[in-house]
Amino acid sequence: MEDIESIEPKITKLPSEILQQIISQIPLKEAVRTSILSTSWKSLLAPIQVQFDDFDGKKIMGFLLKPCESTPEILKFSLHVDGRENDLVFHTVKGGEKELHLDFSLNKQKKSNFDLVLESNYSNPHDFNFSSIKTLHLISVNRLTKDLVSTLFFNCQVLGTLKLEKCVGLKNVSVKASTSLTDFEMVDCPNLESITISAPNLKSFAYRGVLPLIQIKGSLSLVDAVLDLRDGFGNKEFDCEDVMNLLEAFKEIESLRISGWLLEVCSSAP
Repeated sequence: MEDIESIEPKITKLPSEILQQIISQIPLKEAVRTSILSTSWKSLLAPIQVQFDDFDGKKIMGFLLKPCESTPEILKFSLHVDGRENDLVFHTVKGGEKELHLDFSLNKQKKSNFDLVLESNYSNPHDFNFSSIKTLHLISVNRLTKDLVSTLFFNCQVLGTLKLEKCVGLKNVSVKASTSLTDFEMVDCPNLESITISAPNLKSFAYRGVLPLIQIKGSLSLVDAVLDLRDGFGNKEFDCEDVMNLLEAFKEIESLRISGWLLEVCSSAP
């Protein structure tokens, strides 16, 4: 039987269209690892830059649809907004296991506080064919891109996993998801004050950062929760009653991991 080292050179001689089909079936982490090891594979993940003339969420989502549906490429988008000096630049990556990653961290801009509302499309026909996306990872969402993200979430019909990461300026997030959402994770959003999530089949909830007000509604299937409050109170005034209400909502779950200092503060409160 031929080993991997003897097979790999033969594969890389295939046409790029066939290589793209192969790599589109590989989980994103494995695809990136493969691109590091081989220059032939790496060329498939080269960034592409696209210029937009205005900031229209539906138009952008419609444009994103075409390359993201059929290619595994890392796409680099440049969005020009009238009246704005610098373009908005972001990366989007679609992995082989129906995962979509959006990274807005390339932008150099002043912090602006904002709220984020994510609601699923329950009844209307979807405008864009993102119904196959099962994992959505959002990095460094900001005030300018929140509507773009909301439009995308609205059209993810079978989304199972949602992760928000490093969203500086995000103060309040509200998620109203369909029955398909089972996993929610949010990490390193330093200005966060509240999370409200309504997801009837949510099974796993994980949070890391400052202590926010957390409200989980109608999630009777929840079995695992992590509250890593390593960054303390943040800018929000501590309310022991809010914490006790949250713990009450978690009382039936199988696994709860929580920062010990929070329990100590609550136990010593008058």
